[in-house]
Amino acid sequence: METWILHNLTPSGNLVIGTPEITYEPYNPPSLDISAPAISLGSVEADYNSCRTTTGYKESYFPASDIAVGDYFCIKTSGERYSALKVTGVSDEQLSFDIVTYDPPGN
Repeated sequence: METWILHNLTPSGNLVIGTPEITYEPYNPPSLDISAPAISLGSVEADYNSCRTTTGYKESYFPASDIAVGDYFCIKTSGERYSALKVTGVSDEQLSFDIVTYDPPGN
């Protein structure tokens, strides 16, 4: 099992460590578990605008069989930011991705 914690910087620059987590569980069935509000955009590119305007976020469980290389996810962090995740590799054993976290405008 792999776990990533999205670290958040507060406006004062203090590091907040903890949830939300992104977990890939190579069990039966393999799955991506995002314990923060998240949504799959499929092949639609995730960026600040697409993440900000998309609705339907929820803590989510995504079976690996439903994830393809090039799929995008938007995640709302506990620091009121959006993270855009792009899947770069997926198998029953592992998941790789690129992720960018955006500050809200004005920060």
